[in-house]
Amino acid sequence: CMKYDVITFGSALRDVFLEGKGFRKVQIARFGSRGAECFPFGGKVEVENVTFDMGGGGANSATTFARLGFKTAAALRVGCDGAGHIMKDSLQTSGVDTSFVTTDKKLATGYSTVLLAPSGERTVLVYRGASRVFDPRHVSWKHMSAKWLYVSSVGGDVAFLRRVFRHAKEIGAKVAWNPGGMEIGKGAKHLSVLFPRCEYFQLNRSEAAKLTKQNPENIDRILTKIADFGIPYVAVTDGKAGAYMLAEGVWHFAPSVSGSCVNATGSGDAFGSGFVSGLLHSGSWGAAFATALHNAAAVVCKMGAQHGLLKKFPSKRALGKVKMRQV
Repeated sequence: CMKYDVITFGSALRDVFLEGKGFRKVQIARFGSRGAECFPFGGKVEVENVTFDMGGGGANSATTFARLGFKTAAALRVGCDGAGHIMKDSLQTSGVDTSFVTTDKKLATGYSTVLLAPSGERTVLVYRGASRVFDPRHVSWKHMSAKWLYVSSVGGDVAFLRRVFRHAKEIGAKVAWNPGGMEIGKGAKHLSVLFPRCEYFQLNRSEAAKLTKQNPENIDRILTKIADFGIPYVAVTDGKAGAYMLAEGVWHFAPSVSGSCVNATGSGDAFGSGFVSGLLHSGSWGAAFATALHNAAAVVCKMGAQHGLLKKFPSKRALGKVKMRQV
């Protein structure tokens, strides 16, 4: 069967972004420092702009890999509807093989509504639809051969994750894993059986705190706990501040690449797929880390989860501007 550089697993969503000056962050104790976005019942909130795009971790990451020149396929599930056809067309236009995209005849294609505040912060309302159904019987495993399997959120289905990781072992593929909230909610005990087969693992700071049962403010303790997972490369992203990277047994930090933040949606997918792309391209984790930061920065500077994704690798000069330090 055809060997790909990367096959992605995860969600495929039709996204709509609503921008409004009336979307304001308010501080409420129960939500901590992240604050909340609130609207009055019965009221009307004016929206200044509406943007449609493709989204979902499986689709976003596949788009990065294909745009950067890698032979890429996406194992996704969509509905038998217009959004599903648009998703396939969008992926194919980006150069993604959609042979492993299957159609659910009962559930609609996943859909998300993103409420964007002027600051670029957002609240996402998600209907996962067909993307929440992860059944090994939907996957043509015998035709799947790749150097890497890139796994994003699969709706908390640990049994499906085990099947993906087992297939990776069977074909000698490396696994990059950026779990979603439902997977993290299962706890480290349930996920730890997969760590030995994982080459790259990614969480944001709040997810890392939840998985390690630590206070989000205690980053040193969080990083120490995660290092015990024994995974070669681990990233803990920290929003606008930057990201932490575990490589060769040592944690490093690099600030985010400067740029105006329009929308943070998809930045995590851009970071993870950027890192794996960098490894495939150069073999250097340092260059991969810098590529990840550049891809994430490119996404947040444009509306939508895919519009800003890199179409070529950053120059050596651009990569060199990313300043890393040990922590």
